[in-house]
Amino acid sequence: MITPIGTALWAHLDEIKVSDYNADKYEISLVLNEQDAATLRGQMEPSLEEAFKTLASMGKEGGDISKIRAKVHQYGRPHLDKDGQDSGAVRFTFKTKIQPTLIDAGRNPIPISTKIGNGSQIRLKLGTGKRPWGPTGGKYGASFYPNIVQITKLVEGFGDTSEFDDVEGGFEFTPGAGEFADAPAASESPSNGTGDY
Repeated sequence: MITPIGTALWAHLDEIKVSDYNADKYEISLVLNEQDAATLRGQMEPSLEEAFKTLASMGKEGGDISKIRAKVHQYGRPHLDKDGQDSGAVRFTFKTKIQPTLIDAGRNPIPISTKIGNGSQIRLKLGTGKRPWGPTGGKYGASFYPNIVQITKLVEGFGDTSEFDDVEGGFEFTPGAGEFADAPAASESPSNGTGDY
């Protein structure tokens, strides 16, 4: 299943996101407008049905598929703007234990160490997997996880900073300034006379 193209948010794909509450996993959020979010939810329902058929063929007891269908249409959460207000977009978060493959717009593999900044444009190839649930873990549900991430527009570094306002009188970085600005050049470094510095 391929998602619509949307905006990346808080990607942790070059390294695992460490969590105090859940198992440590690779994670990425995809922000979509409401129309594309509805399209994605429509894709999710048949994928879940297929996953439950697979679980049944394995002799696994699954959850109530009617409830799962209802949850599909509630999947994702409102994306909030910098003021904490509903932006009208929907954020979907996907996690996986296995590091996803990254490709560019031309479907060429790119280094997994690439840092996907907020504001990058991406789409995902999602897989479905079984997961235990219930008090004893005796029943199984299905969840979506990212197999491949296609980056159609890469924002590197810290990502999109357009939501920030300038802070008058605040800190401004000047290249070459700071505690190392007056450090002696390598040829002027002090020596203890033994050649060790």
